[in-house]
Amino acid sequence: MESGEPAASDTRQRTSHRLSNGEMNRLLDQDRPAHDWYRFVLSFPPHLVRDYIERFGLCRRHRVLDPFCGTGTTIVECKKRGIPGVGIEANPFAHFVTQVKTDWSPDPGELLQHAASIAERARALLEADGIEDDPVFIRERPPVAQNLRTLDAEVMDLLLANSISPLPLHKTLVLLDCLKQHADPRFEKHQYLALAKALAFSISNLHFGPEVGVGPVKADAPVIAVWFDGVSRIARSPSSERIEPDGSGCSSRRRPAYSGHRGTRLHRCCHHITTVSERKRLYQDDPTRKCDPGISPQQRRPSGA
Repeated sequence: MESGEPAASDTRQRTSHRLSNGEMNRLLDQDRPAHDWYRFVLSFPPHLVRDYIERFGLCRRHRVLDPFCGTGTTIVECKKRGIPGVGIEANPFAHFVTQVKTDWSPDPGELLQHAASIAERARALLEADGIEDDPVFIRERPPVAQNLRTLDAEVMDLLLANSISPLPLHKTLVLLDCLKQHADPRFEKHQYLALAKALAFSISNLHFGPEVGVGPVKADAPVIAVWFDGVSRIARSPSSERIEPDGSGCSSRRRPAYSGHRGTRLHRCCHHITTVSERKRLYQDDPTRKCDPGISPQQRRPSGA
């Protein structure tokens, strides 16, 4: 360690002093890439994982096992540092979330371009029925459209009463059909995850406090716009940078990295399900650039433009 360089324990102590008890369990802004694609309300924060990685001096020659990995906080943080990690998760949805959050292979520009084409198709279907996805003024009681789509009665019985209003549900099912009809294997999981997050935290009437309940019932809510914004956040996540461990311990040095790392595997109920691609490829686009629906990657403007 060079003269004057702070020790890892000193850094942890300063971080702890800066954060209040409530902030200690919150997601820090610098941790939002990948971690914020979807996470349970009561998930422990990534900086807690970093603290243990530094405390135990973990690096690429180690392997981390998380037997109850949930939505993948530990596995994602290990991947950012190039540390092989294995997660076990029995919940099918949480398993899916972790599987997607550890897959950084989609090209950002192509992901956004494909999502934009789906958004336009879904929006056109709604407008043909006289429905706006994101009206400027959302009426308390919008006019009742004919033939609103809904779920089967058996499925509706599984939902909390009033957990989603009829019009947002109709919009969601229209978008879901477009996702299925125009699915691209390279992007579909990331696009489904963006829809799952939009449903839980924006489209539905669910309230997390941290108990799950039903909040104020919304007569209408944007669906396609919120979903596309979620896909954009995934594409713009600077996951192409990771903290690279050195041979003896964990370094805080950042460098451009490949989109995956060897050894990150995900198991479900102790049975191997999938292996995150060991063949890494560099992001070929700048994920921080903007891409609006209908604008090709070549026409994109820098974020500050």
